Amino acid sequence: MKIMKPNVLKWIITICLYLVLVAPFLVWGKFLFPYITPKTLFFRIFIEIALFFYILLIIYRPEYRPRFSKLTWAVLIYLLIMTFASIFGIDAYRSFWGNIERGEGLLTIYHLFIFFILITSIFKEKKEWFRFFNVSIFVSLFISFYALAQELALKSFLGFKILQSAGGARLTGTIGNASFLAAYLLLNIFLCLFLLTIRRERGWRIFYGLAFLFETYILFQTETRGALLGFFGGLLLIVILSSIFSKNKKVKLGFVGLFLILIIFSTSVWICRDQAWVSDINVLRRLTTISTTDITSQSRLLGWQAAWQGWQDRFLFGYGYENYNVAFNKYFPVPIYRDPGSQIWFDRVHNVVFDQAVAGGIFGLLAYLSILGFAVRFLWKQRNHYSIGAFILIALLAGYFAQNFFVFDTLGTYILFYSVLGFIAYLSLSNEKIPDNALKKDVSQPRPFFVIILALALIFSIYIFNLKPAVANTVAVKGLSYSYNNMHKEAVAEFKKSLNYKTYQAPEIRQNLVSVVIKAFQSGKLSQTENKENFDFAIEEIEKNLKMAPLNARHYMFAMTLYSAGAAFDVSRYDIVLQLGQKALDLSPGRAQTYYIMGQASVSQGKFEQGLEYFKKAVELNPKVIESRWNLAAAYIITGHEELADEEFAQMEKLGFNYYSMNNLQRLIRSYLIRKNFKKIAFLYEAMIELQPNSADLYARLAATYKEIGEIEKARQTVQRAVELDPSFKEEAEMFLKLLKEDK
Repeated sequence: MKIMKPNVLKWIITICLYLVLVAPFLVWGKFLFPYITPKTLFFRIFIEIALFFYILLIIYRPEYRPRFSKLTWAVLIYLLIMTFASIFGIDAYRSFWGNIERGEGLLTIYHLFIFFILITSIFKEKKEWFRFFNVSIFVSLFISFYALAQELALKSFLGFKILQSAGGARLTGTIGNASFLAAYLLLNIFLCLFLLTIRRERGWRIFYGLAFLFETYILFQTETRGALLGFFGGLLLIVILSSIFSKNKKVKLGFVGLFLILIIFSTSVWICRDQAWVSDINVLRRLTTISTTDITSQSRLLGWQAAWQGWQDRFLFGYGYENYNVAFNKYFPVPIYRDPGSQIWFDRVHNVVFDQAVAGGIFGLLAYLSILGFAVRFLWKQRNHYSIGAFILIALLAGYFAQNFFVFDTLGTYILFYSVLGFIAYLSLSNEKIPDNALKKDVSQPRPFFVIILALALIFSIYIFNLKPAVANTVAVKGLSYSYNNMHKEAVAEFKKSLNYKTYQAPEIRQNLVSVVIKAFQSGKLSQTENKENFDFAIEEIEKNLKMAPLNARHYMFAMTLYSAGAAFDVSRYDIVLQLGQKALDLSPGRAQTYYIMGQASVSQGKFEQGLEYFKKAVELNPKVIESRWNLAAAYIITGHEELADEEFAQMEKLGFNYYSMNNLQRLIRSYLIRKNFKKIAFLYEAMIELQPNSADLYARLAATYKEIGEIEKARQTVQRAVELDPSFKEEAEMFLKLLKEDK
């Protein structure tokens, strides 16, 4: 007796594959990285379910068993090389599991390969592929309408709550990042164009045409230069190839005209880049202001530089998947850190060539390029049969590759990329003869025992790879929510629960735990015993990160921060801070932040000269960084070298530092409080009052400072001014005036 009919099995697999295309639409705020984690978990679960039913299907129906084209072999070889590079790389654990922020690792890449095998094995006819691509386009339209709702500032769309665009004026949709949305739309736009030229039904062609125009508009609203260059470059490639190789003279002339229009338009935009009709349109302004001197471009170039230096260390097989962060830290580009808001932790190169090279070395890079090479080679051979359609798919791959020169793949683009590769593999196999043994149907059926084992394996994989990490993730988010609401005991308790699940997400959850424990301590709401227990627990957990990934400089930074704050309960922890700092410098010598923490630890120990040396080294790394000079100036104040501090402030002013801002003046006061230099503090409060003359709180603080330096009359007048501004200070002011009389 058959367990399930083959047609039903195929139907279930097909539904799962369609559902996979829905993943880019998913967002759920109950997860850390709500734009990444739900998509990844959803994708992996349905691929695992589809694989279960596929194994059952190929027992019944041999014709659905995998057939390997040259392109399939290229994808498999790439995967094997990346696996080898990861096993013998820097951190095999991270390579396999990935992290929360990206949701990749070899685990997800293996799922993508299974997805590739499934679609090339299940879809046997063009109409099946067209349905599959239609689903992708429909999903991309929903995401595009969601992005349009963001632009129109709507609160909901078709019953879905609209989250504000994470990119400000740049639309992000449900992808959560303008660049990633643009990359996802770019592939769907070319799919629309491909189907528009292939299908002959008028209704569908109208649909594809409208979808193409609408999604192109949303693409422009993302203002993503790399994707737009890929889009225009792809269109230009289609026009050039069609103009040269089309056998239809009318078509050839039409494309020549399009080529001239594109050239004239792009030239006009560039020439008129300073005129209002260009500069007033954000996307055109961004396209015409591409420069190696802007911050984004400089960060990209510096990241590429670090990647090239790192690649040379492990040229043949690289660092392993997901380990670019080690190379980046080792060759951390000092100029990339400009201020505390600078992005200084990169785990991607933002360049597909260097990303593949650092992960898999020269062999990994060549394997990746061979995938594109086999795909383009086959399409080129089919140019006479598919004509413009073949050129469009070549342009799709070229545009995808071009935009990935400035960004990197996410799940949405991965799914579409492997879908297109699958379609090309299908086309390459469609003319090959199917072996006779593959034509036999219903040759056998799975034994019940085998089905039970397979079902248990499915349950195990769904739980271990997806559900268990999902629960750990959501519990950690609950802990963060408690922390934000100053429910510190509950927050730490939730983090303990989360870490008890022992998932691959633990390293990042531990990093969040550090912030939660320090915030709880600084709130003053917990007892000394509770804070001490929290620090002991957090230290025990953060040490696990150091043991698991001893080459990850970021783990050392979190550990140093934790030990430094925990020194309030054990001053010997400052020594550990310095020990960890030295290891961090060995891994990433160009990071000023390491010197900051080491300097603070030394000063806190009373080792003033040693502390000053650390702060000086931070300045030496990049004298233009105001934060480094500020920390050195603060250290000078604390150690009693106020003249040297003034010299630093003078240098900072030359760099554009605004001494007279509320935030900076308040930070200075904290430094002078340590020295108990109340005359300077009074001066700083006077400066703050000039900025906020109606602040009763500032007058009250200034009055207390005047009292400390013996300026009794000024203290009396100042506190009276505070009461005038805010009568609620009256009772407190009367007590203060009474104390002034006693002091006098």
